[in-house]
Amino acid sequence: MRVSVEEKLAAILVADVFDYERLIAHDRVRTEAALQLHHHEVIDAAIAVYGGRIFELEPDRTLAEFTSPLAAVRCAVEIQEDLARRMIDVPEPERIRL
Repeated sequence: MRVSVEEKLAAILVADVFDYERLIAHDRVRTEAALQLHHHEVIDAAIAVYGGRIFELEPDRTLAEFTSPLAAVRCAVEIQEDLARRMIDVPEPERIRL
């Protein structure tokens, strides 16, 4: 008897906020508000554009699944580049990086 097994390729994107504890200690309200804005306008939007699905969301981390490793990498690059552009005028100690 032959059993058919369907294989599924998946790539996981992990977007983790660098130095989150320091940012929260410095200014919790500003950090949380900035993270919410960046999530809505940058992270969630890019994940949707590249066909990803968020399966875990924490204040300092997002995990998303993609059916294509290339889509996951392109999404990660777009998020990094967009966040870097948004952080140009933000003082160094307050910059959010993933």
